[in-house]
Amino acid sequence: MAATIEYKCPCCGGNVEFSGESQKMRCPFCETVFSPDELKEKDEVLSETPSQGAAGVDENGELGVYVCKSCGGELVTDANTAATKCPFCANPIILTGRLSGDLLPDAVLPFRLTKEKAKEELKNFMSGKKLVPRSFTAENRLDEIKGVYVPFWLFNAQTDADFEFRASRSRRWSDDEFDYEETENYRILRAGEAAFENVPVDGSKKMPDDLMESLEPFDYSETKPFQSAYLSGFFADKYDVSAGDARPRAEERAAASMARLVRGTVSGYDQVIEERGDISFRHAGAVYALLPVWVLNTVYRGESYLFAMNGQTGKFVGKMPMDKKAYWLWRILYTLIFAAVFMGVTFLLSQFFSFPPFHPLAVALCVLFGLLFSLIPMNGLKRQINNVEMHVFAGDYLKRDSFSLSMKQDIFVDRETNKTRNMRSVAKKEE
Repeated sequence: MAATIEYKCPCCGGNVEFSGESQKMRCPFCETVFSPDELKEKDEVLSETPSQGAAGVDENGELGVYVCKSCGGELVTDANTAATKCPFCANPIILTGRLSGDLLPDAVLPFRLTKEKAKEELKNFMSGKKLVPRSFTAENRLDEIKGVYVPFWLFNAQTDADFEFRASRSRRWSDDEFDYEETENYRILRAGEAAFENVPVDGSKKMPDDLMESLEPFDYSETKPFQSAYLSGFFADKYDVSAGDARPRAEERAAASMARLVRGTVSGYDQVIEERGDISFRHAGAVYALLPVWVLNTVYRGESYLFAMNGQTGKFVGKMPMDKKAYWLWRILYTLIFAAVFMGVTFLLSQFFSFPPFHPLAVALCVLFGLLFSLIPMNGLKRQINNVEMHVFAGDYLKRDSFSLSMKQDIFVDRETNKTRNMRSVAKKEE
């Protein structure tokens, strides 16, 4: 059987867990509280234990078998579990083989918020949503809620950009005969650099990437050097997505932010078209960190709905079912409201331009515009029940004052002038 770490109270021998509220280790039996630093010596075994690829894993490399030191019960875990609880006595257990060698995390961001807070936020998230079936809040049952330290790769990189744009600006004027338009064309050159710090990429295949990105940002100022004591009482997984496989996602987001920064330096033109954009990275390595997430799973009419809360900031994300009947009732209501507004505008215009305000064609157009404009509030209602999305940019991780330009040139290319005979000239000829 593979080695484990279990934390016991030095006063009464009870199981000790990390408390997010106090940021201390706490015994629930005798209320003894002490610092995680007092238990550092427990982690010495991690440097002596090889990372687990064989020990404690079955012949298919999928399941690990462990013995609980408190009750003697056998635990069977999947290949990525790093911290768990005994299913027989609820004793917190750290699986050393999943947190040693090249699997040893560099840092951990401790939980700050409690399970009760996660339950409260789930209720808040479900309440007052117009498109959620009324029976959802009454009939769904909280199937599972657990605090999980999710493995993340935090990437640091210096980003270099070299862009070329085609831009133009125009001015217009008229005389008694012609309308003139003069267009100046420019070649825009930009080159610069920026630094990105701690761009996170989910290192667990279990966790949906869009759910994890929706929890951002975390406050990394509270990150601690890794100690297994922070994991006691929670669940944790080791990474199963390597840093090399995760890096392209970090680069994709950083590149999108860099392109936006560079584009923002091109101003004063009527039209700007990107001709060329080259972005390269100088990586400063990746930090392997465990970040706190409360995972909540509810079951409604046989279907599971996964929610998550940032265990540090309290940001809550998830997707709820949509009542199609409620959707179309609200869509019709908003359509009628907008159609009435357009009918009112049509009636006012008819007083000035002398046309029948309630012509069938005018009514049909008002209803059509009402239907189109109703999409605006409806999209807002849909976002209320689903705030899960992949993030495009990495602007939250741009190092302060790191963006600078090494090249900023606006090169004049040519000038074009077009003229067309105006209506005044035509009217003068007819006279």
